[in-house]
Amino acid sequence: MVMKGLVAIALVGLGLVMVVTNPSSDRYADYAVTQIQDSQNSICPSNISIFGTSLQNECKSFINNNSNQIKQVILQTSDRQNILLFSIYKTDLSVSKLIPNIPSNVAPGYEFETIGAFGHFLTYQAEAK
Repeated sequence: MVMKGLVAIALVGLGLVMVVTNPSSDRYADYAVTQIQDSQNSICPSNISIFGTSLQNECKSFINNNSNQIKQVILQTSDRQNILLFSIYKTDLSVSKLIPNIPSNVAPGYEFETIGAFGHFLTYQAEAK
């Protein structure tokens, strides 16, 4: 009987910790910007060019110098399912939203699904579309 009570108290305590540490949409956007910055080589392909000049360096420069704008795009293109103990974030992001002058058919878009819990994030699905 005492053991069941201790287990119940531990579960309630764990639930409270999860509720308190369930990260916000703003924290998710910061995480997503960092992930984009860390993935520049795959996001900015070298085969995009204008007049024979690769735009890869310009793409990387844009990502590095416009984190606030990228964060706003992420906030606008993400849906959050707040399940109280944790959140699931679904982001539909296209490179053309990040770099307005690149047509959407030239660069791929990406879809991400991420879970946020205990103040951390884990992206469990990321695919080009």
